[in-house]
Amino acid sequence: MSIELMTMRVLAVCEKNIDCELLREGAVLASLPLELVAADSAQKASVALSERRTDLVLVDGALSGPDRVKIAEAARGADSPAFVVLLSEDPADRSVTASCADAMAAKPRDAGAARVMIDGCVQS
Repeated sequence: MSIELMTMRVLAVCEKNIDCELLREGAVLASLPLELVAADSAQKASVALSERRTDLVLVDGALSGPDRVKIAEAARGADSPAFVVLLSEDPADRSVTASCADAMAAKPRDAGAARVMIDGCVQS
């Protein structure tokens, strides 16, 4: 008999390493076991998406528009498409969501807020 623990695979794409570390701290606190991998560019994110199954992609809104679109295209074109969430300073601005994300969330400012945001994405 085999027991397999379900783990959600998350790719965080952030312009600044400190933002990815904040998301990593939130992932540790999340209600579901998460495996978080970080990338600091669209190119590295695209490679990561082609090499491993990813369930959720968190994209820093500070990245350029073309980079956000490239990441979304890579996530949607993967063998198992990932759900893409754009982390924005202004989540009320929905003008960029359709081209580069499936959803938008407020960019967390601390580990507790990152946990709440990640749990919300997992439950969606």
